[in-house]
Amino acid sequence: MKRRIKPKYIKCIYLCLPFLCVVFMFGFYFIIDYCFFPMEREITVEASHYNYSIEDFKKYNVNAKCISKIDDQTFEKVGTKNIQFSYRNHTYSTKVNIVDTTAPTCKVKTKKVYTHHTLDISSLYKEIEDASDVQVTYKKEPDLTTLGKQKVTLVLTDTYKNTNEYTTTITVLEDKKAPVIKGTKDLNLYIGKSISYKKGITVTDNVDKDLSVQVDASKVNPTKVGDYKVTYTATDLSNNSTTKEITVHVKKYDINAKAEEEADQVLNKIIKDNMTNQEKVKAIYNYLVSNVRINGYHSGSIDAYKTAAYYGFTNKSGDCTTYAGMFMVMLDEAGIHDYKLVKRYPIRRLNHYWLLINVGDGYYHYDPYKRTYKLTDTQLDKKGYVNESYNYYQRQKDTYPATPEA
Repeated sequence: MKRRIKPKYIKCIYLCLPFLCVVFMFGFYFIIDYCFFPMEREITVEASHYNYSIEDFKKYNVNAKCISKIDDQTFEKVGTKNIQFSYRNHTYSTKVNIVDTTAPTCKVKTKKVYTHHTLDISSLYKEIEDASDVQVTYKKEPDLTTLGKQKVTLVLTDTYKNTNEYTTTITVLEDKKAPVIKGTKDLNLYIGKSISYKKGITVTDNVDKDLSVQVDASKVNPTKVGDYKVTYTATDLSNNSTTKEITVHVKKYDINAKAEEEADQVLNKIIKDNMTNQEKVKAIYNYLVSNVRINGYHSGSIDAYKTAAYYGFTNKSGDCTTYAGMFMVMLDEAGIHDYKLVKRYPIRRLNHYWLLINVGDGYYHYDPYKRTYKLTDTQLDKKGYVNESYNYYQRQKDTYPATPEA
């Protein structure tokens, strides 16, 4: 006879069944989650700008989707990150350990360097690649006192002590060329006035940049009229030195000084450092033609030509004496001294003055008052004849140097 289950047990089974189902379901999903995790639970990657894809995280070939943002900067720094994925409405997380075990790399460059100079280590390499900061040092300091080629080894060390070595070649040269000082000229210093010794002075060198010039004006007495020597010196890093000397004329601040001062102000505007003397003469001539008006006013004796010049600078007008005086003052201040003042002879009613100027190719006639520029004796005479009996440019030719003839 079969044994019957008692009703109270049946009732207990029915009461426990839902609980057992819940336990079974959670257990089932736990087993699936643990045993059939579609993604890698933990991976180790090298710190880099590599753009990882979801395929790098899959354990099985499933159609999972990445929830976390992944780009070329996600794994650039050492550390730990959790990357989340979804598959069949379930979220999975992969632990990513980011490490740096790769040594830095770069490209090296050859370099020429001069003795007594410094060698910037950054000039020997380019395009460093690494996931962290990299320090570059010499394996052995280069010898910059020995001429010729030598090998130099660079040591690249990143933040995580990964190292790499690269060897390049430097060539040590000797610099024997001295700097060049430009812009020096004799200066006027008027008593009671100040002066800038370095204005317009430039220094260039075949190797070094931004060299300065040293000025020794210790011999100048700014309160006593006289001529004093001032020395300019420029020295490069290889101890090549250039010295130039000028004369400073200390003068009283009278009408002559005022004319020179006015001339300097004009020259600073129209004269450039790279001009030849002929170009300077042309610039001065053009200034007088364009800026001084002919008014026939007799501005003084030619013997006091600086007084006439000062009148011309301040009034922008005058007669031939004014033009000749301004021309001579500006030539003097520009450092052009090889000129002759020419006078009309014999005098016909009025006198007339112009200049013979030599800038290295012989004397030529210049007269901004009559718009005469660089004429020979023959050309001047041809222009000067008003009629057969009267030459505007008549002069005592034997008292002046002859001009070249074409």
